Formats: sequence, C-alpha cells, structure tokens
Amino acid sequence: MSRGNEPAYPAIETQPRDIGHHGNYVTIADTYSTGGMTLREHYAGLAMQGLLAGGSSGQSTATLAACSVACADALIAELERVK
Repeated sequence: MSRGNEPAYPAIETQPRDIGHHGNYVTIADTYSTGGMTLREHYAGLAMQGLLAGGSSGQSTATLAACSVACADALIAELERVK
C-alpha cells in the first residue's frame, strides 16, 4: 500500500540551486514535499467522522478506530487495484 504512506497535505518546500559547467550556470529549484499526515491517516479520520456522524450505536472507541482504519485500508487497496 504505497499510496497510503504518501502525505495527504504535504508542506511543499523549494530549494534553489545552481547547476551547470564551463561557466554556464542556471538556477533551478528542487521542489519536494515534507511532513503532513499520511493518506491512510486522513482516510481513517474521514471514515471515523462518518461513523460518528451516523451514530456509533454504542460501539466502543476501540471498535470505531479499528473500523475506521479498516475502511481506510480498503479504500487504498481499491485505489491501487484500479490504477
């Protein structure tokens, strides 16, 4: 599940650097993302929000958390399957 480990809302950072040779230099920017919660964590939070909004019907918080993570994993697996 590589997709689930990607950041959901990454902070984008840009680091300028000069490249070139023989006196010809160009400044380019290396852009990369850092931090943020993973897609898996984000999807699990959305699933938990839906479960709680629909009435948890007396389920324990541990059960709700496990169901939320299971929903997130199922969504990620389906997204990977239909690539």
